[in-house]
Amino acid sequence: MEPKKINGKWGYNFSYQGKRYRKQGFATKKEAQARIQKIISDVAHGVDASSNENLFEYYERWVNTYKLNIVSDKSYDRFISTLKKMKDYFPPNMRLKDLDQDQYQAFINRYAEGLTKNSVLKLHQQIKACLEDAVYNGLIPRNPTYRAKIWGSVPPKKEEYKYMSLQQYVDTKEYFRNKHEKSALLLFICHVTGGRFSEINKLKYEYFDFENNRLFLNGTKTEAAPRTITLASSDMAHIKKEIEAMGLYQQEYILKIAYKTADDMFGRTREYFGMEREITINSLRHTHCSYLYNHGVSIHYISKRLGHKSIRITLDVYNHIFEETYENDESNALNILNTMPNNIN
Repeated sequence: MEPKKINGKWGYNFSYQGKRYRKQGFATKKEAQARIQKIISDVAHGVDASSNENLFEYYERWVNTYKLNIVSDKSYDRFISTLKKMKDYFPPNMRLKDLDQDQYQAFINRYAEGLTKNSVLKLHQQIKACLEDAVYNGLIPRNPTYRAKIWGSVPPKKEEYKYMSLQQYVDTKEYFRNKHEKSALLLFICHVTGGRFSEINKLKYEYFDFENNRLFLNGTKTEAAPRTITLASSDMAHIKKEIEAMGLYQQEYILKIAYKTADDMFGRTREYFGMEREITINSLRHTHCSYLYNHGVSIHYISKRLGHKSIRITLDVYNHIFEETYENDESNALNILNTMPNNIN
């Protein structure tokens, strides 16, 4: 297994455990020896050292196997966007097994310069999950994303931009109600359910129980995401009327529109009510939570309605809301305790 020098370059040509390994063109004997030792180490760890799987091809195949038609269209697009970033950074012939921790950290650092930490984290989690499967399948000995330092240079969106005011929340409902088009109906349903865009966009007619004002949301984000929620009777009546007027019940998915189409409608809404440009469609979900909580609805109910896996997630995501009412809650708690009957004689 000793390297040999041919025409001024070092290389190797040997058989090991039933497979032959050959490569020429190393500048030094030390580089060739290091590659030989890596092959031996990989085989010892159950890795197919002869594999020349391309990094991008493996990632794309993994995404299409485990994410296509399983996650929402928007989530799938994010996985494909990550693939594009990888292709823009790494050379086209980058092999899966050649990616190391230093190269991966440099890749993260490149995109951290123009993204928020949360956006970089999402990108990292996608690649990490893919490469964990590559380790399990014996294609690489270890995951190069291990202990990567995740950061971002762009400040996160201010907390207040997640929400519209409660009065704007009330007003936008009527605005959507009076716009008789699919994008307005989608936003109206987002508004009155607190559902995610992807959940509402894939509603089927049979998910509606018009008699009992109940709606099934077939969410896929967590195990708790598929759920049935109750709507106000007037809201359900409006939804039924719009579905019938537009003949949407004839389609597999009653809405199924591009995010940009809905975003254009929301942009006009935002402009009409003078909202900040940073407020997005997702603010309907966040403000739905805020509106219910400010009107005395329990966190337990809100968590179930939003399809969170646990109340802890609801508390983490909406901590801003709960902190705002702390002083008022404390005052109410003290009033209750101070008026507790004293039955001691």
